[in-house]
Amino acid sequence: MSENNEIKQKHMFTPLASGCGSPYFEVQDKLIQICDHQASQAKAQEICREGNGDLISLEKISLFDKLLERPEMKRDSIFWVNAHYQDSSSSYVWTSGAELIHGWLPAKPSSNRYHCVLLAHQSNDSVGMTDGDCKLNKKFICAKEDDGDTKQPSGGCGSPFIKLEGLLVQICNKRGTWTEARAMCKEVGADLISLTRTQLVKELVVMSDLANYSWWVGGHYEQSSSSYVWLSGEEIGRGWMPVKPSSDKYQCVALGLSGKGIGGLNDLDCKKWTKFICMKDKVSIKNTTK
Repeated sequence: MSENNEIKQKHMFTPLASGCGSPYFEVQDKLIQICDHQASQAKAQEICREGNGDLISLEKISLFDKLLERPEMKRDSIFWVNAHYQDSSSSYVWTSGAELIHGWLPAKPSSNRYHCVLLAHQSNDSVGMTDGDCKLNKKFICAKEDDGDTKQPSGGCGSPFIKLEGLLVQICNKRGTWTEARAMCKEVGADLISLTRTQLVKELVVMSDLANYSWWVGGHYEQSSSSYVWLSGEEIGRGWMPVKPSSDKYQCVALGLSGKGIGGLNDLDCKKWTKFICMKDKVSIKNTTK
């Protein structure tokens, strides 16, 4: 098992917020939630509906293509989706009633005519639908209409805290400047995260959508020492992307992904509007403003 898979299994999200508790991300007019929990098709649908959504319907090819860009959709992964076998029409249909004709894996659906449908990314890199026993425990994908409720919750960013390397960590899909992000962390008694541990950085690289966003963390440029420091005052000595920090010496620090796909720290303009990561621990954190 790869290190990334071990990290994923070790730190599954718990359903502390709506749905399965994983963060939502925007695709077209939908809010999508890829759930690491494994459940039967019926239980998966129940969990999605607890979050005012449902299992995802992939009737639009453009939505299907966007979903496949996600890092969670790696090889050997399989997820419940919102399609089933309809006895009255002897066909597979989406929840809207539209027939599921395209997008099947080769030789699928099977002759067994299992009543439920999954989205699978196989080891040979084939991606498509397959039928499966509805009682199997599998991961699943929730979706709901983007009405603004999930993006703008009250109190902090609204995402659940998870346990990571002895800390409580909140991966926030809400966006703001560095100062706004820090203020939202403080609303829930937290602060922007300080990445002083190499293993913590590795785990966040796996769990965050670094391919599409940078994430504010608790690092900044300190004029008095002419160096980048964490909110505790500790100097940021390692963890930078190649050739970072830049010669521009932007004042704030984010976790991101380099052009070569390497995760690490980057200096950014503090006014950039992006996502962020909060943390809680027992260490008092110095008050720093930007």
